[in-house]
Amino acid sequence: MDRWSAPHIAADRGHEGAVEGLLEEAKILTGKGVEIDQRDKEGWTPLHLGVIMAHKRITEILVERGANIYAKNNQGWMALHLAAERGFADIVETIVRMGVSVDATMEGGWTALHLAAARGHDRVVGVLMKKGAD
Repeated sequence: MDRWSAPHIAADRGHEGAVEGLLEEAKILTGKGVEIDQRDKEGWTPLHLGVIMAHKRITEILVERGANIYAKNNQGWMALHLAAERGFADIVETIVRMGVSVDATMEGGWTALHLAAARGHDRVVGVLMKKGAD
């Protein structure tokens, strides 16, 4: 939690109203909003946290408000890779629907499909294959 912003905490805890409110209030007060992709010392954004905590609606809110779906943490993991590795098929589907490439790679050239298959997440593999993953 070192250097977490209010959106980091709200995303981690699954507080949809807080995430929406923080983003809207900052926009009103500053005219430009909060840094939605602000990173902690490990490179985690609020989107990463929403995904690893399996908060589908938080993921949707952040992406709808402009979160970078290609943002990587310090280990090179994107939100798609985190969701696939953990077996969160509904979140994988949401992120892909929001525009991320199903074949986006992380360090070592691994894709979400590689991660899901390695972990035995058949439902995620099915979602990715249906969306055209190689």
